[in-house]
Amino acid sequence: MKYDKEYFISKGYNFRRDIRRFYPLALTLKFLGVKRVLDLRCAYGALVYVLRKLGVEAWGIDISEWARNVSPVKKYIILGDLNKDSIPFDDEYFDCITAINFFEHIKNLNHCMKECYRVLRRNGLLYASIPSYSEDTLKDPYHVSVFPLKV
Repeated sequence: MKYDKEYFISKGYNFRRDIRRFYPLALTLKFLGVKRVLDLRCAYGALVYVLRKLGVEAWGIDISEWARNVSPVKKYIILGDLNKDSIPFDDEYFDCITAINFFEHIKNLNHCMKECYRVLRRNGLLYASIPSYSEDTLKDPYHVSVFPLKV
C-alpha cells in the first residue's frame, strides 16, 4: 500500500483545515512548556507548522514522500518507516511525541514503542489517539493493528 496523493485525497486531508484542528493542541503543548515535539505520521506537517509558528521546535516523521514534498515545512519532516527505522534523534531529545491516528498503521509496535521511549525524555509526554473500534476501522486496509475497546 502506498501513502501517495490518491491516499491523502481519499482520506480527506486538508492542510488549512488541519491547521485549525491542531491549533488547540499546539496551544496546550506550548502552555505546558513543551520545547521539542516529534509528530509521528505527520503527513504534510500541519501540526509541525502550527507548533513552529508558536516557537516550539517541532519535527515530523512520515512514510509518505509525496506528503513531505508538498509540505510547506518539508525541511522539518523526516522520511521513515517506524515499523523498522530508527528515529534519527539523540536519546531523550523530545519533551513530547504526538501520535494522532498513527499506531493502527504500525505492524511492529514493539520496535516503534522502543524508539519512542528512547527519544522521549524522562517524564516526557506521549500524546496518542487511535480511531474507535468499528467496522470501518476493521475494513480499512491501512489499519494493520486494531485495538479493542477494552484492553
